[in-house]
Parts: sequence; structure tokens; C-alpha cells
Amino acid sequence: MVSLLAAGDEEQAREHLNALRDGDANAPLTRLAAQVWDQYGMTASIRAACAQATPQVASQAGSVLIALQGQGVNVDPNNFCGIS
Repeated sequence: MVSLLAAGDEEQAREHLNALRDGDANAPLTRLAAQVWDQYGMTASIRAACAQATPQVASQAGSVLIALQGQGVNVDPNNFCGIS
């Protein structure tokens, strides 16, 4: 979803968020995606939206990140949006 927003494809980003919600609306990464989407809607800035959500990544999705890292996925909770 973040990549789609960064590319300016808001329609596809919303569809992706909806798919995440349909899968499990209470999943940690779904909640973080919703926070990014909401902030993006208020600021029209993917950087601002990610900056707002980043402090909650470790507390909300720490166990998911550990599981991903255990599978060899390089996930940095301080840059989960992948935007510097």
C-alpha cells in the first residue's frame, strides 16, 4: 500500500488496504496500514503519514516483525515504510 501511495496510485492503495482489512482487520500490519492511510488522507504526504506511524511499529507489530526477520525478511521497524 505504501509503495502504491508513493507512486501516486491512491485507488490501488485503497484497494490494497481494503484487501488487508478483508483478510484480518485486526492484524497488526493492517492496523498500521490504516493509520498510514488515515494520516495520508489528512496530510497528502506519504512521508508525513509514515513518520506518524513509525513510532508505533515496534509496539504494535513487534512479534510480526520478529517472525518475518526469522524467515530472512529484512524489516527495519524504524523505516517500515521504506522511505528515507
